Amino acid sequence: MNAHVTGGMAVGGLVGLGTDEGALRNSYFTGSVAGDMGVGALVGLIGGSIIINSHYNYDEVLINGQNMISIGALFGRDFEEWLANDKFLNVNERLSQENGYYLINDVSDFKELLAFGQNDTMKFRLTNDLDLGGDPNFYIPCLAGEFDGSGHRISALTFNFDFVSQVGLFGYLASGGKVTQVGVEDVSIVGACSVGGLVGANWGSPVSDCYVTGSVTGRFTLPAIGNEEDAGGLVGWNYGAVTNCYFTGSVSGNHNVGGLVGFNCYGSVNNSYFRGIIAGAASERVGGLVGFNAGTVSNSYSIGSVSGSVSVGGLVGTHNEGTVSNSYSTCNVTGNVTMGGMVGAHLGGLVGSNHDAVSRCYCTGTVIGTDYVGGLTGWNTGTIGDSYSTGSVSGDNYVGGLAGFNAGTVSDSFWDTQTSGQSNSAGGTGKATGQMKNIATFSGVTWNITAVVNPGARNSSYIWNIVDGVTYPFLSWQA
Repeated sequence: MNAHVTGGMAVGGLVGLGTDEGALRNSYFTGSVAGDMGVGALVGLIGGSIIINSHYNYDEVLINGQNMISIGALFGRDFEEWLANDKFLNVNERLSQENGYYLINDVSDFKELLAFGQNDTMKFRLTNDLDLGGDPNFYIPCLAGEFDGSGHRISALTFNFDFVSQVGLFGYLASGGKVTQVGVEDVSIVGACSVGGLVGANWGSPVSDCYVTGSVTGRFTLPAIGNEEDAGGLVGWNYGAVTNCYFTGSVSGNHNVGGLVGFNCYGSVNNSYFRGIIAGAASERVGGLVGFNAGTVSNSYSIGSVSGSVSVGGLVGTHNEGTVSNSYSTCNVTGNVTMGGMVGAHLGGLVGSNHDAVSRCYCTGTVIGTDYVGGLTGWNTGTIGDSYSTGSVSGDNYVGGLAGFNAGTVSDSFWDTQTSGQSNSAGGTGKATGQMKNIATFSGVTWNITAVVNPGARNSSYIWNIVDGVTYPFLSWQA
């Protein structure tokens, strides 16, 4: 199809917004596309769609006046060969195979995923470290198969187009895909929404044993037609399982911004962590690990600093549904921006706004805001159990050592009245520092806790460990 397509949001040469029931097969586009956000030569935004063997000529098709990669991109010679050969390219002529995996030996091999990444039957294995420093704005926009990094690194990934959505080393990870054992170092990524260092949008696939370092920015430019950005250090939007992963560096954006995952949509985040800085001028739903959680977070932690305006938490910004358990944060949390009449509202050392279940968690960072500010959570309409906070808390209205506002249930949870500087809370029980380091405080309310001989010792038969009279409780899985 040859056309000149223009629009605002979700603009594609063939499909504007692909749904989870849609499929695009054996198709191509020639012409140009222009738009404000979510712009691609074939598809503007994918919502779980299937894209199979469909391409465009990178060297000829213009996206907002530029030659650039989006889903379906093929460099000119490959595109012409694909068309001339009845829309077929032979992977066996381009990549060697070993034990069922196609081998990625260098950057040239990695670029072949533009042609074959859409094929959900193919598995790829990285055999060497790769440096993308000589290829700015190159990424793989769609992966439907498996990518095994084998412990290797891909460095110097850069991308800077704030009108392109679903951007990462792999922009769109289809539901049957898989990414394991790869490190992505020194990234510098700027996109519109669903932006992540490793995966922009994960539609249900497992991502495990991976890490990212660098900076990730979501820059949604059209607040009048939506306010979702979904920027995460590792994954922007997650519907799958993220396990044994981490991000170190900086993340910024306006909505659903997380140190590891921007929006965890019925997915899971386990055994993972964030270490770094999250800063946003007018950011909502900002968390050290997850910005907006509607899934499962467990055995994970965050270290660093988090700032924003509304629903800001050291671990999770907004916990809407699902569970947050066996996790902790040491992030300092600050709300310093006026937005809709609120300045630093719904701020918590662990969760900014909690609407579901939080259990067996703790936080130690300082929390500074104005309205609805708590050591653990600023706003609670859910349940909190077997948890505690120790950080300094300050604000103007609805300020509490553990919770700023509570219309839910808080059970067997505590805050340190001395270190927090707060004698009151909307929920929980205040204790002096000595009591917070006494096992009797917690065994008396049937916490699953035992004493160990020193801070380096662990008894994994119990959820909580404590050096009685010396430390606060800590989780037995902690290193």
